[in-house]
Parts: sequence; structure tokens; C-alpha cells
Amino acid sequence: MKPRQRQAAILEYLQKQGKCSVEELAQYFDTTGTTIRKDLVILEHAGTVIRTYGGVVLNKEESDPPIDHKTLINTHKKELIAEAAVSFIHDGDSIILDAGSTVLQIVPLLSRFNNIT
Repeated sequence: MKPRQRQAAILEYLQKQGKCSVEELAQYFDTTGTTIRKDLVILEHAGTVIRTYGGVVLNKEESDPPIDHKTLINTHKKELIAEAAVSFIHDGDSIILDAGSTVLQIVPLLSRFNNIT
């Protein structure tokens, strides 16, 4: 698993668990404590977590991960949603896209259409 993917997964894990130890994360992600600690330093600098002695908690003030982390979470499901959404679009349609990591999966698929606005 690449570092950014693991960091996004750590945030997702913390959203479910609330808090955990470095050892627990290392075991869950099948990696070393050193690797997890490096990830936690990066996440702490981003303001998304608060490191504690031997562990970590989610920073409640910054509990919504940045978009670049969100794009790495549930990617396959988001691609399936994008394919389903694109099936409703036809050449010449006018569409409105909101912001979000799932919507980002739709954008590359729009190149197959002509004259959409």
C-alpha cells in the first residue's frame, strides 16, 4: 500500500474506531510501527490527527479529510457510481456537477460525449 493510501485508510479507520495505538495500526495494516509513526507525523502536520503517547486520536476540528485523501477511499465503489451516473448522460445534455471525490470519478468519463454543457 502506498503511503498516501495508507494515510487515507488510517483516517478512515480512526473515524470508525475513534482512537487506537500505533501497535494496533501496525498490526491492522501489516506494517511496522516506524512506518505508522511516519504516517502519523504527516497526518498530524496536516491537522487531521492528534498523536498521543503510543497512539493517535482523530482531530475533531479537522475530522473531514482533505479531498486528496478522500479520492483514495472506496475508489472502486466511486468508479461504479460514476459509470452508473454517466449512463444517464447523452450528447447535447446540460449537466451540473457538485464538488466531491465521487464526482471526480465522473469527470474523465465525460470525454466520450459531444456538446455537453
